[in-house]
Amino acid sequence: MAVTLTGTNGLFTRLGKLFKIVDRVNTHQADGTAGLAKEIQDVLDEYDTADNDHALALTGVTEQVQREAANVYRRIQIVCQKTLVEMFNDDNPLPSKSVDWALERLIDQMISTSKSVNAASWDTALASSDGLGGSITGTGTVIRGLINGRGENIQNMMTDKIKFTCTKDSQYTGTIGRETFSVESKAAISDIRDPLYPQGFGLSGRITVSDATRSATHSPGRNLLTNSDFEDFATTDTPDNWTIVTGAAGTGIKESSTVLVSAVTGKSLNLVGDSGGTLLKMTQTFDTSGQTSSKLKPETVYCISGWIKGQASLTGTIRFCVTDGSGTILTSVNGNSFSKTFDLSTASTSTFTHVSGVFATPRDVPSTVKFQMDLTVAMANTKNCYIDQLQLFPMTRWGGSGPYMNIVRGGVDYLLNDDFTVSITKSSAGTMTEQFARMFSMYGRSRELPSNADGAETIADSLIS
Repeated sequence: MAVTLTGTNGLFTRLGKLFKIVDRVNTHQADGTAGLAKEIQDVLDEYDTADNDHALALTGVTEQVQREAANVYRRIQIVCQKTLVEMFNDDNPLPSKSVDWALERLIDQMISTSKSVNAASWDTALASSDGLGGSITGTGTVIRGLINGRGENIQNMMTDKIKFTCTKDSQYTGTIGRETFSVESKAAISDIRDPLYPQGFGLSGRITVSDATRSATHSPGRNLLTNSDFEDFATTDTPDNWTIVTGAAGTGIKESSTVLVSAVTGKSLNLVGDSGGTLLKMTQTFDTSGQTSSKLKPETVYCISGWIKGQASLTGTIRFCVTDGSGTILTSVNGNSFSKTFDLSTASTSTFTHVSGVFATPRDVPSTVKFQMDLTVAMANTKNCYIDQLQLFPMTRWGGSGPYMNIVRGGVDYLLNDDFTVSITKSSAGTMTEQFARMFSMYGRSRELPSNADGAETIADSLIS
């Protein structure tokens, strides 16, 4: 059985009519040229100093009046939630008549029948600042992930500014390369009538810098690989915990103790091109003794991060990916590959270049999974590239509907009061998603409707009419 989603008496057809009321009220609240605030100000401008007491009832009450104008939202929310719950309960009785149970049924049905809403798109911009005084010392970066566990664009985010400030470095307590940062953002607004709703994530937390020397751990921001900082070579030119599939230790694969991303690290991996065009390949198998003991989780967002240094006239393409036991690259629910390629000719020859990618795992993770590093285009003969501080870690999600963000270590470690600001803006509107989030409190539920960013959605924003 299934609930009718569009067409006559369809769930989203009904919700679209309700959302249109919200849309009209919201325009009345906030339109800068013809909205309520503008009209009130026009009235006040008609009174001068001598008689402005006549208009006291409208003085300083704009925000209050804007909220009052949206009092109907409460009634619309009740109707929306009642409609969702009863339609799914009538189709197949719910364990309890709750919004959470009905949402679970709705999302499951949309996934199983390939139904989707128009995807909202978000952009992030990262800036370093010295708002607390002093210069920015650390040369790492904040990695931002804007996909969910299905590999789709995150839908229920909001415009915000998120501030990261180093509150503890190794000069005080702790380990160098694992500094602590505070995380703060705008306050959240829970009143759905407020014209600024939802405003911000209301974040107040802490995060530790992701460091490749921390091996085989499972927590967000912690490296799942082992010896991916390439510090350990029990056998010369053969990195511990890695399997050399193609290429030879000592010729194509070497260790370096001179070309390092950081002065406090001891070694890096050195790849060398040859005249035969060897496509060097190394792997590390998860949940395997002598490789790495960690495991991947299904429908989870991960980051690949590493630093690469090149050489003049270097060519070639390197790939970092996650595969099954036969070498097939894993893909997320929506078909995106767990793979990051990098053109080695673009690597800096004077310093290390940061390379990263954010990916989601499939719903069914294979029994055998490998991290793979290989050349897809051979390196120029005798040319070198160096890899250091390679990591694979689960991303940290901020807010129930927010982005994934982690800080990675660079060549120079952070000091107290180093800070970043990440700005989040909306570049296109998934209007159905936006109104659904308001009426069903999706910001706090950590749930999202399946979406499509290619214009092939089956539940159109035009239903809001």
